Amino acid sequence: MLFFGQLALSLLFWEILLRELGLGRLAERSASNRYRQIARRFRALATDLGGVWIKVGQFLSARVDVLPGSLTEELAGLQDDVAPEELAAICSVA
Repeated sequence: MLFFGQLALSLLFWEILLRELGLGRLAERSASNRYRQIARRFRALATDLGGVWIKVGQFLSARVDVLPGSLTEELAGLQDDVAPEELAAICSVA
């Protein structure tokens, strides 16, 4: 919840408040680095939480038509770089 709360506040500040104050160019210049940092944090969180969060990241990495390239490139690491789940853990849930 903390990650998503921070993400919401960051987006409100950079994408809405700064643009309303006439500082849209500053927001645009730093957008690529900010998106990459957000994607790195989400990727680490998804790897720690596993399961459906990894799938969410994989889905988002495939949405190059909607999301910025810097974000999808970072999330593409969830396609290959994720450790497999142990069979015993899967069987215990099923």
